Amino acid sequence: MKTQDHKLSEKTLMEEKMNRMIEFKSERKYYDLERWGFKSNTVREVDLNDDRFIELWKVSKHIDDAQNIIKIQTTDKTEWFARDITNVTFWKNLCIISWKHPDNKDEI
Repeated sequence: MKTQDHKLSEKTLMEEKMNRMIEFKSERKYYDLERWGFKSNTVREVDLNDDRFIELWKVSKHIDDAQNIIKIQTTDKTEWFARDITNVTFWKNLCIISWKHPDNKDEI
């Protein structure tokens, strides 16, 4: 029964992560650098009509409260990766989203 409970808790954790996933597209020249850890952030112009920035504002105020995920996909939507958000900074009309690259280079 413990194995069953463990699987259920893993499934619940994954569902919670998916609900907190914030998605952006990235051009190929940046995508490869971001995916492989050479560039562990993205800078976006803030659009207050875009719900992602409202959510990111909340994340910036409570970064340690929950594990939020950023999903970056290529502009043609053929590839993507997801990372744990480690910092969100708003500066002027920009939003800088940083993430942790996995040490073992495995995808999450």
